Amino acid sequence: PDIEVHIIGSGPDEEYYRNNAARSVIPCVFHGQMNIYSAKAGNIIKRTNIGIALYKPEPGNVSYYGDPSKIKNYLSYGLPVITTDVFEFSKIIRKSKSGEVIPYNLESFIKSARMIFTQYKKYSEQSKTLTEQYYYKKLYKKMFTEL
Repeated sequence: PDIEVHIIGSGPDEEYYRNNAARSVIPCVFHGQMNIYSAKAGNIIKRTNIGIALYKPEPGNVSYYGDPSKIKNYLSYGLPVITTDVFEFSKIIRKSKSGEVIPYNLESFIKSARMIFTQYKKYSEQSKTLTEQYYYKKLYKKMFTEL
C-alpha cells in the first residue's frame, strides 16, 4: 500500500531502527526528539492516519506509572491509536473503540492496522469523542465543582 512511516522521538534503539528502516521498502522519516505539543509535531501528526505508541510490557518500564500524553495527543487529532496494554488508559481506549490495544508482537500490530484501516471512519470518530471527554477545561470544571 501507499504508506509512509513518520517517527517522532528518539531513544536507545534509534540506530537499530534507522538501520532496519534503511533496508525497508516502506519509506520511513525520522524526525528526532521534539515536543509532541509543538507546531512542528502537530504539522506532522495531522498528516497521518494512525498514532502508534507501542511500549514493551516489562515490569521496570516507567510507562506503567506515567500519563500517556503522546497517545492523548494523537487522539486529539482524531487519530485512532495502536498501543500496548501498559497504561491504565489502555482500558479506556479499548472500551471506547478509539484504537486497538495489542500484545507486543508483529502479528497483532498488522492485524490491528488492517482493522483500523477497514473501519477508519468509526475509529476516528471514536477518537474525537474520547478526546472531548478528557478536554482539560471540562475536566477542571468538573473537578472543582464536585469538591
